[in-house]
Amino acid sequence: MKKKILVVVHTNTWFTEMERVAHLLQNSEEYTPHVHFAYEYPTVSSDIQKLQKKEVSFSSTPEEMLGPILDGNLGYYLSKVSSFFILFLRYWLKSRKEVSYYKDLICEIKASLVVMGGDLVGYNTPEIVKAAHNLGKPCIVVPSTMSDGTEQAEAYFFDPQFSCEKLSNRIAGWLWPKWIKNYKTKTLIRLPAPQVVSRQISNTDPALPWVSSSTRADFIAVESQAMGEYYVRCGIDTGILQTTGSLANDVLAEKMQSISKYTDELLSILKLSKSRKILLTALPPDSLYMPGGRPECEFNNYKDLTLFWVQSLRRMKNFNIVISLHPSVSIEDFRYLESENVRISQKPIVELIPLCDVFVASVSSTIRWAIACAKPVINYDVYQYRYTDFMAVKGVVYLDQSQRYNEVISKIDEDQNYLQELKKTISVEASYWGNLDGQEGKRLLQLFSKLIQKYSS
Repeated sequence: MKKKILVVVHTNTWFTEMERVAHLLQNSEEYTPHVHFAYEYPTVSSDIQKLQKKEVSFSSTPEEMLGPILDGNLGYYLSKVSSFFILFLRYWLKSRKEVSYYKDLICEIKASLVVMGGDLVGYNTPEIVKAAHNLGKPCIVVPSTMSDGTEQAEAYFFDPQFSCEKLSNRIAGWLWPKWIKNYKTKTLIRLPAPQVVSRQISNTDPALPWVSSSTRADFIAVESQAMGEYYVRCGIDTGILQTTGSLANDVLAEKMQSISKYTDELLSILKLSKSRKILLTALPPDSLYMPGGRPECEFNNYKDLTLFWVQSLRRMKNFNIVISLHPSVSIEDFRYLESENVRISQKPIVELIPLCDVFVASVSSTIRWAIACAKPVINYDVYQYRYTDFMAVKGVVYLDQSQRYNEVISKIDEDQNYLQELKKTISVEASYWGNLDGQEGKRLLQLFSKLIQKYSS
């Protein structure tokens, strides 16, 4: 009888990799997946439909679990005494309730292992790890992104909830300094004080709250040497890092082996000229809506930004432009960007990157896949976050001004020697960012077996 593995999904971006994990398990001889949707998110219905078509078992967190706790009379009277206390009590009780819920879920489906797409303190992932370990079950993180906290600091920079100018946040930061980050001109806290206190008291606090996938889970399945060394620089314990590669790399490897075939199919579907090269662009998500907006950005609204982004590409004479949208948005909302040589593809971006000649993105984690495939990259930091993740990579052109963006795009279109030089330099970096031997899935299953056996012995 196959062992059941619980695969937990929190966001549409995490679902992409967790769907691959579920598919890997479904086709294995030893395991079968059960996918659980921890939260509601915009595309959860379509993601569920994908699982239904593949006959993968799934479940969702009940609606009553997602709502706030203590919203009745008790909550009202307590809030009169102290808003901090009522918020802390809500988070603490919710944390306890979630641990209990996931313990019941693990027991109900008889899971031998829990797999998550990440571990972040803003989600209930620490509670899931705690639930698994309370039952003597292993837990593993299979991340699809990497972050040292700069992304969160930029997102929270203008939000007073995360400012240490607030007394409760300042006190929480004094008690537990690991939650504090001095960034630019401000001191920020990773979570508002009531949540920090709740996490500390309930032992659901990670060693490094600002670092993506700092976790109490047993292992982090590391995608590449680059990702592993990145985590080490962030301070994550090397003992939990296991270099397996990622299932995304196996997809890249498959497409790279038959580029001509898949490229012809793509151009036929999108009705684009086969005489032109392909420029693939990952359209940046809307970050102008956040508290404080992005004062550094040259654009006042998202539509102006996207129009400029694509119109600059549309002028290229030697390239087809293929747009990949963020998984959380609808293609119908972006049809205005399409034209004779510009099309939106609904294929997963990991299937498109191997087929392109140039990749254009904005500080996206998907850049690492393009590097692994030795595809030249234009990293247009349109919001001027200035993340350093890919700045030192040869063959990745970093820029943050619209004029410079136009100049580089024109040069790529008109100067073949420039494009060839970029290809040559980025090829040196490729293996460091991903092993495309097509055996990543096999290594991941071996890690699952190793972990299950360790807990069973």
